[in-house]
Amino acid sequence: MITNFSAKRWLQIFLIVIVCVLSYSNSLNCPFTFDDAYLEQYKSLNIDTHNLTNTLISVLWSQRYLPVATFALNYKLHGFKTPGYHIVNLIIHILTAILLYWFVVFTFRSPKLQDTFSENTVSLLAFFTSAIFSVHPLSVMSVTFIVQRFTSLAAMFYILTMVLYAKYRVASNKEGKATRYYIFSVCAALISTRTKEIVVTLPVIIFIYEYMFFQDSLKKKLIRCLPFFIIIPIVFNTSFKQGLLDTIGVLNAWRMASVTENVDKTQKGRWVTFSHNKEALAALKEGPAAAMKVHTWKEHALTQLRVTCSYMRMLVLPYKLAPIYFYTASRTFWEPAVLASLSFLIFIVLLSIFLFFTYNQTETSIRAVSLLVPFGMFWFLLNILPQSAVRPADNYEIFDYRTYLPSIGFIFACVTMVFYLFGEKRQKYVAVLLTFILIVFAILTYKRNSYWKTEERLWQENIRNYPLNPIPHINLANAYLSMEKYGQAIKEFRASIELDPFYVKGYNNIGYIYIKLGDKDKAEEEFRKALRVQPSYAEAHHNLGNLFLDKGLEDKAMLEYSLEASFDLYPADAYMGMAGIYFKKGLLNEALKSYKKAIANRHGFPEAHFSLGTVYDRLGNADEAIKEFQIAIKQRPGYVSALMNIGNIYLRQGFYGDAMRQFQEVLAFKPDSAEAHAGIANVYADAGQPDSAVNEYLKAIELKPDVSEFHNNLGTVYQTKGLFKQASDEYRRALAIEPKNINARENLQSLPENFRNNDAETK
Repeated sequence: MITNFSAKRWLQIFLIVIVCVLSYSNSLNCPFTFDDAYLEQYKSLNIDTHNLTNTLISVLWSQRYLPVATFALNYKLHGFKTPGYHIVNLIIHILTAILLYWFVVFTFRSPKLQDTFSENTVSLLAFFTSAIFSVHPLSVMSVTFIVQRFTSLAAMFYILTMVLYAKYRVASNKEGKATRYYIFSVCAALISTRTKEIVVTLPVIIFIYEYMFFQDSLKKKLIRCLPFFIIIPIVFNTSFKQGLLDTIGVLNAWRMASVTENVDKTQKGRWVTFSHNKEALAALKEGPAAAMKVHTWKEHALTQLRVTCSYMRMLVLPYKLAPIYFYTASRTFWEPAVLASLSFLIFIVLLSIFLFFTYNQTETSIRAVSLLVPFGMFWFLLNILPQSAVRPADNYEIFDYRTYLPSIGFIFACVTMVFYLFGEKRQKYVAVLLTFILIVFAILTYKRNSYWKTEERLWQENIRNYPLNPIPHINLANAYLSMEKYGQAIKEFRASIELDPFYVKGYNNIGYIYIKLGDKDKAEEEFRKALRVQPSYAEAHHNLGNLFLDKGLEDKAMLEYSLEASFDLYPADAYMGMAGIYFKKGLLNEALKSYKKAIANRHGFPEAHFSLGTVYDRLGNADEAIKEFQIAIKQRPGYVSALMNIGNIYLRQGFYGDAMRQFQEVLAFKPDSAEAHAGIANVYADAGQPDSAVNEYLKAIELKPDVSEFHNNLGTVYQTKGLFKQASDEYRRALAIEPKNINARENLQSLPENFRNNDAETK
């Protein structure tokens, strides 16, 4: 039975697909989570489907273009419905597993391995290597976590390059057209540079592969591998520029996981420098989160020694896996854990070197181990290295997805070792053992996917495993906040502050919740707590400014906005706040300057352009007003208020056709816009078409019966038609809604005396 199964490759590949699909079958409806919020920036990516040349140029020169393009296509096809995104991620994962299967098969056809195992054994080994990789619980974050398509797509092109190269090498002496596989391999390597920077190790792995498995002179091996090394400068030139700036510490990054609207305004991806209140900090005790913070490159390097060993442990024993871990930083080389990790890694490297150089002295039965264990370990360590070498700005020292590509070599080596230890005569026992592992891993993967069903469950499980990390508490608080579970959100933000007393955003977010609950005094207290710890915290100043403005304390609000502007690197919101106060006070020129400063500090700020247009309109500069409104519409298509304002300007200027087009465009975006119908009615009224004006006013009133001005304007049209009774009724309705409507009162008094009823409404 084992022999029959191993002889049918199509059946093996089919089973790999089935077991992978079953393991991830409960992930298709998982929502966007954590950093998936960043995917929204890709929805407007312009993909030129009509000009393939432009598309090809984009692929070759744009940073991470391929995954970004797939996200844009997903958005075009599915919007923000997640099943489409998950299906694409799963397909990429399955293709990677299938490519791994063929990589194992072709590797065993190399000159140094072709006589080590029988064809049936090789087939089984390829099957279990691929199948275990496809269902390993550690891969969940690379597949179910949508944004990590960057990692999985890079791994797919990485292994595709290796498969094509292996096919070229084993077919070179048998097929005259084998060179095409070499060309395809180089092309795949070039394309891989448009996925993620982790592919930078590909040329080194190809050289090691060539050196270890094929018999030729060193010169010929170098010549074959040389074209692949071109991807290293490509990756560094186009993809690592920003990363290098980050890692050498040119600027200090502050990016926490809170992405709540109106709480953390625009801190994602922004570079800022903070100062702290020394007296307040002295009174604070460091929480558990301080143990995680890496302060120097030395600490990062020492911590990564332990992290690398932890990755190996998680690949063998995948328990207590989580999106975010509580992982303490190492401060000194002499920590026992650091010394043990370093010793273990040195042992692995030396053992791998020893096994490789004993290849010619070993029996045929263990030659596979002498080559594949070193190759698998080198694959693992070299592919972990680029991700470990980059020091994260946000103290995320360990992430599951970083093992996705490295795990391929590790699993290949481990499965090979199992087959060697049992021997070819005990294939049944090997099959039973590895099938058991496969089933266990599949169950764990399925279970782990269930935690991603909701953000609430995901972060609750994370906290259960790692309660001392504040980030899961923050993310759970944001989940509760989006669900309007304010009490639970406050509890989790308090927990995050207890774990990290320097997390001032926690106070800020709690203050925001109190505003939602209508308790402005408590909100102010929370904002001030944040500022006691960090006086330069711009968001707290902004929120205090909003709070004072809401209370009518404009001078205090102006002071807070001014402080925000002095501390924030890009103080667009501060200038918006100040401009609003100037506008309210009638200081239009000052408002104009502040709105312009807001625009200068934020690219693509339609609200600021709209407000600037409003100021120009007040100043009587219609052309500049229209220009700003049009910019706002360009930046936010369907910006109804901007369209309405342009229409009203055209109406005042007597350009009835242009005004009509603007109001009709509003209705195209918002069919139930009463204001648009009223605008069209005004056009008809001014153009001398009272019947059409009446119809449009009636539509506006039907949509919004409580707008006094609609009734007043309708009354005016009735009056021009000589329908004084109807006009009187409309003026009275206008006054009933708004007794201080002077226009309606004057219009009513202008009617013939017998249509003026001397009731209370008109006196």
